[in-house]
Amino acid sequence: FKDWKELARKTALPCNRDHLQQLRRSKGWTQAQLARVVGYSERLISKAETGHPISLETIENLAEALSSSDKIIYPEDLVVDPLLKTREIILLLQNSRSTAVENIQLWLDEDVELRLVGHRKIKQCPPVSSGRTEVLSVLQYLWIEVSGNLLHLNDIHCVGTGTEVAIWSKLSPELMRDDESDAVQTCSLLNYRRGRVWRIEIMLDASAWHTLTAVGR
Repeated sequence: FKDWKELARKTALPCNRDHLQQLRRSKGWTQAQLARVVGYSERLISKAETGHPISLETIENLAEALSSSDKIIYPEDLVVDPLLKTREIILLLQNSRSTAVENIQLWLDEDVELRLVGHRKIKQCPPVSSGRTEVLSVLQYLWIEVSGNLLHLNDIHCVGTGTEVAIWSKLSPELMRDDESDAVQTCSLLNYRRGRVWRIEIMLDASAWHTLTAVGR
């Protein structure tokens, strides 16, 4: 995702209408109330929530109005669709195996945090990793194990709300991908900030992971 200042060359952008509506409702505001807070017409708020392009200045003002002391809303949060971005990442993992992790860094926030649940038997993987460099190192380790053992990520389902996306998938040997008994169920949670992933939580069965990665050794 380009820096917001680079996007300023554009005159208008559509908002992520579901997220905008969710943020407004979390404040307990109607469209008319939000319009009064930001000093725009109710018609413009309705326009934004139906996905019509609005000016960048308006997006910035909406982000400021929808922020709170507990959570800052950035302009990028209003225009990025995390579910769509996550699907792009999944396609990258499936289609560009050799360079997948290297390319993923484009989607990661500089201060990204990675948490592994069920990690204790997965060597060289700390339960928590912080910062793009450290997180990439752990992801690279995991991906090398996956690629090296010809494992296949399949049966993927994504559900997104706001800036959060949950991913369910099955990891199975390439030659046995249709055999449910050989698959490891994984669940990942991605949280976006300013258009990039800033928190990742990966949950998997460590014992089953090691049994699976032992295939072919």
